[in-house]
Amino acid sequence: MDIPIEDTDHLKPPNEAELKIKYDFLHAWIEELDTKTASLPSNDNAAMQSFLLLSLLFKIDYLLVPKYDIFHKSSKKVREYFGNENATVEAKNEEIRLYIDELREMPFETFRENFYEAKYSFDPNEKTSHEEIEIFIAESLAKIRWYKNNRYNQVIPCMYQYIALYILYHYGLHAVLKRLLHTLVEIQNPDFFSTLGYVPLYNKESATFAKRAIISQIQDAILPHQNRIKLLQPFGDKLNFTSLNEFSNSFYLQLKNLDFEEI
Repeated sequence: MDIPIEDTDHLKPPNEAELKIKYDFLHAWIEELDTKTASLPSNDNAAMQSFLLLSLLFKIDYLLVPKYDIFHKSSKKVREYFGNENATVEAKNEEIRLYIDELREMPFETFRENFYEAKYSFDPNEKTSHEEIEIFIAESLAKIRWYKNNRYNQVIPCMYQYIALYILYHYGLHAVLKRLLHTLVEIQNPDFFSTLGYVPLYNKESATFAKRAIISQIQDAILPHQNRIKLLQPFGDKLNFTSLNEFSNSFYLQLKNLDFEEI
């Protein structure tokens, strides 16, 4: 039985044009998932499939921001994946894949019912220690190195996206870290943001960065907090702009080394 929401004063009707963009990108991402999955080696690819499948769920959550049924079902699939120690990785992947097929078949009218805009929001998560985030980044970059060394290059761009999306999904973050990770997600998903009207920070066709704008965004995220966190320093000039993969790698290394100690 559906429970009606009584306090709706803070909710606004969704923007129809924006919802259509999100619906189209959902289907584009699912098609991209199919293409990437087909490119994986035919044997022993369960872990790589997991990165692709979970990244899509995290991307739906962070970029599309659904509520209601999509939010609850997606959250359930993520909880089951990380919480069910008795199921095999292959079985957990199949559960997510079946759910993604549901999303693929969902008509726009049903999709649009899963959205509203709130006039205010809050972060329900307790703040995660930066040490825990450092460990996660270090372990994730080590996995990427393993895939690079074994020439599984097709999964590497997805893994660089997975790290940011996982952190944004699972951890309660300091405002600085949340804003920096959003900048990275924006760089990694230029088509989505440019379609929504943002000036792209990365051009996929020419493989070039809006370097000045990126450095400025990093400064804007960090400088307002330097009065309280003296050791927090902008790092835009330390990033590697030679490729998107190298950029993402250097960005995570800088995030890992941020010092949030208040002096």
